[in-house]
Amino acid sequence: MKRENELPEDAQLLRRIRRTLGLKQSVMADKLGLKRTTYTNYEGGNPVPTQVMDRAQRMVPRSEISVPLFPVGSVLAPVPLFAAVPATNWEEPDETEDIVELDPKFAGQGRFACRIKGDSMHPFLRQGDLVVFQRSDAPSIGLVILARAGKAVTVKQLLHNGESFVLHCINPHYEGPVADIWSAVAYVVGVIREEHGMEITFFNPRGLRPMSMPA
Repeated sequence: MKRENELPEDAQLLRRIRRTLGLKQSVMADKLGLKRTTYTNYEGGNPVPTQVMDRAQRMVPRSEISVPLFPVGSVLAPVPLFAAVPATNWEEPDETEDIVELDPKFAGQGRFACRIKGDSMHPFLRQGDLVVFQRSDAPSIGLVILARAGKAVTVKQLLHNGESFVLHCINPHYEGPVADIWSAVAYVVGVIREEHGMEITFFNPRGLRPMSMPA
């Protein structure tokens, strides 16, 4: 996955226009009459057709297009952003998908981000937290994972009861371990939280455990 300063000039300009407008990639794609995946590929470095760039540039005066205010060496990195995932019951996520730009430490092969819904993992994970996952079908015991059962998913702590692996709710207001037929998809490596107007981040590439974050 390329950093922004490594992308072609057209891709960088297209992304800056979208940021100036405050639009998600899916909305920007609609305004340009494109499929979301086609637009995402343009921002990712595919050649941008002249007519597409012309339409985009007509959406905002060049003098108003935002430019990065951080040093080139500190550019943000794009991370796939998928639908919000439940930290309560099993739910089937919707089809939404976009890109979120984060500190490069959160990016990497097999990384993706989701918003958290629900509070069964509170206080480790709170409603609205942006969580970065590392794909893995065999995460370590004690980590908080994204699990899948059919088309439904949930976020829980992976434990072992002496006989089998179980999915555990941390919030004491929920009943004990949640066991079912499921498979692991990924484990939590980062949490980005907005609190009192400030952004708080937690990160461990080996996986975050509930005791490693303050309540």
